Amino acid sequence: MSRPLTIAIASMLLLSSCSHDKVSPDEISSDLTSAVSLASEAQTFIDFVGQNRATDNYRKAHIRYLSEEAAKLATELHQAKTSSGPEDQLEECRKELDALVLELDRVAQDIDTPEALASHKQRLAVAQKALQQLRASL
Repeated sequence: MSRPLTIAIASMLLLSSCSHDKVSPDEISSDLTSAVSLASEAQTFIDFVGQNRATDNYRKAHIRYLSEEAAKLATELHQAKTSSGPEDQLEECRKELDALVLELDRVAQDIDTPEALASHKQRLAVAQKALQQLRASL
């Protein structure tokens, strides 16, 4: 999925929701758990692609799916306000999810370039660790 398409989807989701739900630390933790899972799955998927075990259609569709799921999580957090706890903690979660979405978009752009996927895998590992640390701090 191209970055403009991801931005368009995220913008549509943002504009379609008029309410700004308050989220609890448990809900934020759940979203972060999902984001950690997406980062982990993307790393495993890169290995799968690197072993030439994925068809062309599957490579492109699955990474697009992972990117869209991460964008949904990011959009939810951008719309939310905290029910308790500091707003800066929620903002840090937003920032890390946005970084994950961006990296997944880059993987999607480079999915046919095996030599680029190794560096994407490393950046996804860094994003995953940051998301895990945020989740632990809640």
